[in-house]
Amino acid sequence: MNANDLRIGNWLTCYGENVKVTQIRKDTVHYEYLSKMGNIISTGEDVENFTPILLTDELSLRCGFSNKSGWKGMEFTKTFLGDEDSRYAFQLMDDELTIFVNDVIIHINEKPTVHELQNIWKELNGQELEIKWT
Repeated sequence: MNANDLRIGNWLTCYGENVKVTQIRKDTVHYEYLSKMGNIISTGEDVENFTPILLTDELSLRCGFSNKSGWKGMEFTKTFLGDEDSRYAFQLMDDELTIFVNDVIIHINEKPTVHELQNIWKELNGQELEIKWT
């Protein structure tokens, strides 16, 4: 993983814990996570100790996607309806993310990750993607 691909607020995994990025330096990423005791822990690690969180069906629902049964199987969708120049639809099906931006279609054929989705969502509409972890 490259620190240039990250931004503050991204969710990653570090040593088996889901963590939220709070600061990014050249080779170090600082983060917070909730300990098993219920305390918020803040620390930093080398960027190579982080792994992306794959966007699963369950995580799609936690990101606000709705699901329905499509002709190819389960389909997860999320839309943002701003003014007529900013309408987006995200579709996740069979580990492929398709983004519809007005008249443009973007396919991400590899397994998408949570931080990639967060970055795309923020870039398109300027808002953080809300993830309900519990």
